[in-house]
Amino acid sequence: MTSYSYLENYLERVPASLLSEFTDQQLSTIQDIVVSAIPKPSPKLVDLRFTINLLVTRFYIVVFVGKDRRTSRRRYIPNGVARFGNVFMALILLAGANMVASFIIFMTLYFLKSWLGINIFKEMHLIDVVNQVLS
Repeated sequence: MTSYSYLENYLERVPASLLSEFTDQQLSTIQDIVVSAIPKPSPKLVDLRFTINLLVTRFYIVVFVGKDRRTSRRRYIPNGVARFGNVFMALILLAGANMVASFIIFMTLYFLKSWLGINIFKEMHLIDVVNQVLS
């Protein structure tokens, strides 16, 4: 028998009496089916994975951004509460990403303005406004 190292984990579950009856052609066909059934990893623009540890449980968050190479539509189309939850979380993620991007752009422009010595408002700086709001 030839080596089917890719299938070893799967073939361990097959009873030995049945496994001995497989021909090389049958094993090769099974290997081809398994290889085609397992999705191939594709490059991602963003591959962000992290966990959030809380007192009683732990949550994980995964964010992928990349080209959609799927050939078929989703089998399960969420409706009702699941659909609302998906839309709500998508909006929360977009709003959060928007706030982070806006903050980074604002602070970059502010530090650039300060570095160039440009004063838009006389005797007033961002730190003064922050201190006034917080007090």
